[in-house]
Amino acid sequence: MSYNNQKHPPGGGVSAERIGWMENKRDVIVSFGVNGMTCSGCEFKIENQLLNAIGVLKVKANYVNHQVDVTFDPSITNRFSIAHTMEELGYQVIEIEAASQHGRSKSKNKSTTMILGILSSLW
Repeated sequence: MSYNNQKHPPGGGVSAERIGWMENKRDVIVSFGVNGMTCSGCEFKIENQLLNAIGVLKVKANYVNHQVDVTFDPSITNRFSIAHTMEELGYQVIEIEAASQHGRSKSKNKSTTMILGILSSLW
């Protein structure tokens, strides 16, 4: 993947992201419902931890909405690893919504929550 010096993705917006982020058609955006975020410190903790994960390109946590949006390269990481990282920080992942970078495929799967719970209990 080639990187440029953009600090924000096209269209603006303020969120935590890697310097040099560049839109890629392969990238996936996942919105996680997360219980346990109570303040902006929780947002900062999640954003920083996920941005240190290989393959994660952009993170925006919102404690008011109990939501964390993550853009990542699916050839490097996956939504289960990302959810596990948040659970290791002490948060409960309650829902996952995934979409391609351009919104071509979008699915909401609550049974994924059960799978995540089972997987996290094995670690």
